[in-house]
Amino acid sequence: MSEVSGIELEKDAAGNNRYVRIDLKKYGDMINPVLKQLGVKLSDNQVDKFEQDWERSLTIEEFRIHAKQELRKHFNHKYARKD
Repeated sequence: MSEVSGIELEKDAAGNNRYVRIDLKKYGDMINPVLKQLGVKLSDNQVDKFEQDWERSLTIEEFRIHAKQELRKHFNHKYARKD
């Protein structure tokens, strides 16, 4: 097998391939589903953190409403546009 950047094979004492080391930053999209299926916890993975944050994020409409409410708190109501 040819050498691939970001993937290392480790041999046992007999010289047989025993372990593989994979750069998750480089190949995470491909290997993470396999690791999850095997039950490997990936909570330290920044991709998982991003996905969790993304699920909790506001939609554009929610942000617009929230921003409008916050801005109105800081301005005198007689100058604020009434929608």
